[in-house]
Amino acid sequence: MNGEAGLEWFYRLTKEPQRLWKRYLIDDMPFLLLVLQQKLGLYHNNFSNSTVFSEYQPIGQTLQKAGLLSLEQVEKILQYQSEYSYDKFGEIVNSWGLLPKNTVDFFAEKLPILKMERQKYPLGQYFKQAALLDDAKINFILESQTTTGLKFGEMAVNQGWVKRETVDFLLTELIPS
Repeated sequence: MNGEAGLEWFYRLTKEPQRLWKRYLIDDMPFLLLVLQQKLGLYHNNFSNSTVFSEYQPIGQTLQKAGLLSLEQVEKILQYQSEYSYDKFGEIVNSWGLLPKNTVDFFAEKLPILKMERQKYPLGQYFKQAALLDDAKINFILESQTTTGLKFGEMAVNQGWVKRETVDFLLTELIPS
């Protein structure tokens, strides 16, 4: 296949149809529609000034900043992804047992949306959505706060349930100062 024709995807699809059909024919459809709109002059980039676009970062970098993956883990996944797998970064993280799917989904999909919302929630709700704390741990912290006087994040860290980097990351990203 001629690399300049931009049809590498088609060649790969013909070589591995059972594995790649969904990725190329279903998952990539929104992208193809955007390309078609651009070719027809119907697409206008409205994202260049948006918060989500300007603050977007790869999920590996986000999980690393949040203290959920080490730099070495991110690099190992990226290396594996480039050599052996067409799976998404988050899928590899989950299949290797590094983080639950709900945690990856929260940081990849929900976090950018939550950052734009005006409504802010207690820190425990974010930890629950990210599958980092369950109801029992949240209730324990809330009940203990009355006697300790510690903040929610401090108690979660002191109990060893989350890392300090994760608390700091969520506070910085979601809760205005």
